[in-house]
Amino acid sequence: MSMVDNAIRIIREKEQNRIINFDHYSSSVWQSINTEYRSMRGAEQYDVSFETRFNGLSVLRKIGKTIALSSNDTLGHEVQRQFQWDASLVEGMLEILDSMTAEEILEIREDEASPESLWPKLQELEELANDYCIHPGLGAVLNRLDPGGHRDEEERDEEEHEEAYEDEENESEKNEDDVHQAQP
Repeated sequence: MSMVDNAIRIIREKEQNRIINFDHYSSSVWQSINTEYRSMRGAEQYDVSFETRFNGLSVLRKIGKTIALSSNDTLGHEVQRQFQWDASLVEGMLEILDSMTAEEILEIREDEASPESLWPKLQELEELANDYCIHPGLGAVLNRLDPGGHRDEEERDEEEHEEAYEDEENESEKNEDDVHQAQP
């Protein structure tokens, strides 16, 4: 084995044995929750600005998209498998939407043109989620933003199936009528 091969092997072994500590993220979240917001009364804790809630929703969408597009390696695939049944991301989005006013929700839904528009990005996430069978219940997020107009892919498929069934029944009834009329 050459010196270069040996050096590469040693570097790989060190990388494989390296432990990554994510504890500082947990500490940061704990600090935010327990230091910044604990001193506020209950109602004040929920009175954060629209931009903060919008940013929270945007970040969850980005995380969801990252999960959807991460299937090119073993770890990414395992994360996707976890989110085939884990709806925590969707639940977080719904909690944020529950804290918004009707005007704020309408503002998100009606903004489709600006680069920061969240509505088209959420629709894109729903398509990716359907393609990869992840983020169960994501249609509820879009329904909350557009209660009258949004239907998820499952609802559309069901409606198309019902329409096709009704068309077949109508055609069958028409054929029976034609047969009865043709008989003397």
